[in-house]
Amino acid sequence: MPQRLLDAISRASSPGRRRLGHRGSALLSLGTLWIGMGVLTILAPAPPGIHMLALAPTVRGTVWILTGAAAIIMATRRQGHDAWGFLALMAMAAYRATAHIAAVLTELLAPTPDGDLPRAVFGAIVWATIARLIVLIAGWPEPVRAITRADVEAALTGEIPTTPNPEEAPPRG
Repeated sequence: MPQRLLDAISRASSPGRRRLGHRGSALLSLGTLWIGMGVLTILAPAPPGIHMLALAPTVRGTVWILTGAAAIIMATRRQGHDAWGFLALMAMAAYRATAHIAAVLTELLAPTPDGDLPRAVFGAIVWATIARLIVLIAGWPEPVRAITRADVEAALTGEIPTTPNPEEAPPRG
């Protein structure tokens, strides 16, 4: 094998240069969003309309930040070793869904003049959906990409292929 090809394979398989993949990208993106939610919760707490199960905004914000940081750290792990990141994300999504569901039940069982039932229902739907998406993403397998002739040619010439050749791609299924 030409040295250039061996170098390209070595660089691609080097642990320091590993791509995040779909699961890692999801962990990184959601972890960043969670940290933003934490900062927002601490700096500009929501008005007291929907109770968040009696946790102070500083505590909630800190937990958002910690779970977001855990997800970002786990984003660099291989599939099967990144579960703690998804669990961290799930903690706050489930917390928010539960808080909104509790607000809906409170408003249905004992309506208050300043209650906000539509916001509670919407929040419950949104956060239950986000929790479901986290579970769905956590179950995704990382796709295994086969090395194609275009990859070998690109490694030999030092170019990056612009479009994959569908005839050389492995069958899906």
